[in-house]
Amino acid sequence: QNKRTINQLFSGKAVEHEILHDELLQIFDDKNRVPHVRVRGNFLYNFWQDAEHVKGIWRRTTWEEYKKSEPEWETVLDVDALAKEEGKSWVYKGANFLCYGPGEYHRADRCLISLSDGGTDACEVREFDAVEKKFVTENPFYIPNSKHSVCWVDRDTLWVGYEHGEGTMSSCGYPLTTRKWSRGTKLEDATEIFRGEATDVAAGGAFYYDKDEKYAMFYRMITFNDSEYSYWFDGDKNLTKIKWIAPDCRLQTFSKKVLIMPKQDWSFGGNVYKGGSLLSCDFETFCKEGHLDAAFFGAGSREVGGKPKCDIQILYEPANERCTYEGASDSMDYLY
Repeated sequence: QNKRTINQLFSGKAVEHEILHDELLQIFDDKNRVPHVRVRGNFLYNFWQDAEHVKGIWRRTTWEEYKKSEPEWETVLDVDALAKEEGKSWVYKGANFLCYGPGEYHRADRCLISLSDGGTDACEVREFDAVEKKFVTENPFYIPNSKHSVCWVDRDTLWVGYEHGEGTMSSCGYPLTTRKWSRGTKLEDATEIFRGEATDVAAGGAFYYDKDEKYAMFYRMITFNDSEYSYWFDGDKNLTKIKWIAPDCRLQTFSKKVLIMPKQDWSFGGNVYKGGSLLSCDFETFCKEGHLDAAFFGAGSREVGGKPKCDIQILYEPANERCTYEGASDSMDYLY
């Protein structure tokens, strides 16, 4: 496919000989590019690539340095050096930091670094000590090269989606199970806590903190556009499955709120909300009481229960059929 594209665009010439290639390379290697950062603990982290760092360096600085025209950066991981040392064509795919929860957000000492050999979808995951700036060697978490899902629960526990034999991977090659993996034990011995259906594209779970609120969410990706959500509340033996939204509706959290993004018109509690809207409601009320009354319009129309107790707020409503909610960013207190 690459050869066909090159022949079509460049008449079979080497891409490196094209003027456009040089112009784009000059832009990508420009040292005056704005370094986009993520705040973790007391540092601002950035992944940077240029002519000297082809595979890139993961680096960090402080707020005071970042305000300067030429900040001083501290290299945390040199991917070029790592690739040379290990004889691999490593592509950096990100770092997933452990969140210790309320009152401990300043702690950012451990993370899981994903590396792909050659840039494929499959990655290997290594535990990294951000304080010592080196990979953990004593009882580290390590996931071999694979398509997987992973998230922190605490310093010694992960939730992992990984191939554990027949029925644990979908026909698309993605995990169908979530397993609880404790430090010092083998990955293959991790305990299964959730499983999707064999026909799903993927299934998994996520444990996270959102503005001091703890969430344990599980999902089934029925198709690439349709999903089913379930949540686990402290003290409950069973998951709470959200059955009163359309499969193509998306959910996410913001502090104690659930954000609801219906793609089609949605009737709920005697009101009709436009497809493409962004709605908000108290998370626990929506999960525990939302089954009282819900109806769908369009394909798959159905009704369940009685009048709900949910107070739905409209954060955004499309002005016409050409408008829709695309996405938002959030800070500690606001949604943008």
